[in-house]
Amino acid sequence: MKLDLETRRQETELRNDELKKNYELQVMKADMAHQHKIAEFDNANETNKFTNGERN
Repeated sequence: MKLDLETRRQETELRNDELKKNYELQVMKADMAHQHKIAEFDNANETNKFTNGERN
């Protein structure tokens, strides 16, 4: 019985580690997508300034 409990505990721990890594990857992926959107917005804004003759 102790062996079964230990095995289940280890499996649960491994699953939790896997879920944590997956969550961290999803957060990184979302952050990268967000940074990409910001860069696209900045680029579009700079393009509009240039085409409208507004220079810094």
